[in-house]
Amino acid sequence: MRIGKFFAIVSTALLLRSEVCSAQTSAAPPDPTDAGEVIVRAYPPHCHPGSGDPQDQVDLSGAAGRSEQQVIKFDQASGKYILTADDYPTTAPGVWQRDGSRLHEFVFRVPTDGNPLCIGTRTSKTLGLAQLRQAIDAKPYRRKILRFTAWVATRQVNAVRFWLVAGTNERPKFLNIVASSGNWKEPVTGSKSWFPVSLTIGPLPCNADQISFGVTLDGRGDVWMYKPTLEAIDKRGLTGEEKGQLDKATAAMRSLDHGGTCGLLG
Repeated sequence: MRIGKFFAIVSTALLLRSEVCSAQTSAAPPDPTDAGEVIVRAYPPHCHPGSGDPQDQVDLSGAAGRSEQQVIKFDQASGKYILTADDYPTTAPGVWQRDGSRLHEFVFRVPTDGNPLCIGTRTSKTLGLAQLRQAIDAKPYRRKILRFTAWVATRQVNAVRFWLVAGTNERPKFLNIVASSGNWKEPVTGSKSWFPVSLTIGPLPCNADQISFGVTLDGRGDVWMYKPTLEAIDKRGLTGEEKGQLDKATAAMRSLDHGGTCGLLG
């Protein structure tokens, strides 16, 4: 499975050129109606770490020159965050894991106040990839249809991708995927102002242990994500595009003979 405060005090840290704004797509996230927040309608600035984030203090020297994926996770023994081989840990809803290859080449920003998240590269070139993902317990969502939505903006990215999958906790390596939304259109490249992302999956088979969703930055650039949401939805509320997405994903999973124990794939 290779598979932020962007609400700016515009007069200071996050000034954007108006001539650049007009060259981007017109989609923008809805204006917040509280807290006097201001949405900057343009492709975003470079991603910079927030203040006081303990994950920013992790020693990433062990990621240099390594092509395999690693994850930053909390170590119960030491009481600190550490960099380790990516074993797809399950964490609580709302916890954003940082993982990827050559993570020392990336920066992350994960505010806890509802402002946008971001991933960015430290230099204009990188051979790695980085993800912000949630990996949560699937048991409460079995037999349900799920939708992952977010607003996204990019700055000079090589490629950005999104995913929503469910799998079993088989070890020693990756999750055994039992349900997948498939790819969200084509990889996003270059600079884009805010646009919506929506992925749908389900009904989840009863052998699903973990749900994983998020954003991948493959190579250079900066990607920002606002209001990422995972929700259970009624099939009657699906759009035509979502119904087609589910039909396609279900056919693909049936061909792999996954999820048969629940009788959900027919």
